[in-house]
Amino acid sequence: MCRAEGDHSLILYKYLRPRRLDVLHRQFIRFTPPRILNDPFEMKPYYVGEETWEHLREWLIGRASELSGSESESYRQDLRRADHARLQAELDTYVNRTFGIFCLSEKRDDLLMWSHYADGHRGFVLGFDCTHRFFNWLGLSPSEIWRVAKVSYENNRPRVTLSTLKDARLLYMTKSTTWAYEQEWRFMSLLENADLKKSDGDEHPVDLFRYPAECLREVVFGCRAAPELVVELSQALRSNAALAHVACYQARERADTFAVHVNRHDI
Repeated sequence: MCRAEGDHSLILYKYLRPRRLDVLHRQFIRFTPPRILNDPFEMKPYYVGEETWEHLREWLIGRASELSGSESESYRQDLRRADHARLQAELDTYVNRTFGIFCLSEKRDDLLMWSHYADGHRGFVLGFDCTHRFFNWLGLSPSEIWRVAKVSYENNRPRVTLSTLKDARLLYMTKSTTWAYEQEWRFMSLLENADLKKSDGDEHPVDLFRYPAECLREVVFGCRAAPELVVELSQALRSNAALAHVACYQARERADTFAVHVNRHDI
């Protein structure tokens, strides 16, 4: 997470594979339903107490028309008889139809992030100012964004009781400590607000949102990025006056430690 002295921005980073040049060329990013993310425990807290499950059941029954696509009374009756596993499945269906998540990291120099999400350091990273209204539509201060968007890491699944059932952080913002190296932040959007929907052959459409040019602040080339990729990214920035403010950086292997350092790169 970078912030220059006197700068009130909040720069967070998206790691991308080389083939994702379209994110820069077309200025679309994907908000992804939880089911498509790489953690099988997304949106699966531990619900405590039968009264919690019953409240969840009534909540789902109240949204039966959204879930079933009709006003079917038989569907409501099915929910009234449903066991916990069925209720969880129906909640998953609702959430994955409704919400998308855009995941970013605090760090632009993490070796594992470069390896896992940027094709073994061959890709690139985009740095977004997350105080921009595109992400921060509630107009929160950076410290307030920290409270609502930063993922917390725990050894156990979050325990959801009747009193905490509406606490979105327990559902969306809690992950296993296994993932702590990602230093993740998350931003949510309603998928119905996507600017473009396309298919990638999966059962879920790809929901793309056009980000304003001014919220993109940095591009970082991986230490193994091909010269051709660096040239194409550089040309994409030079050819678009709206992106003239974007700073370019190059990740390089450090000589003395198992690390990369990120230096300014002039284009």
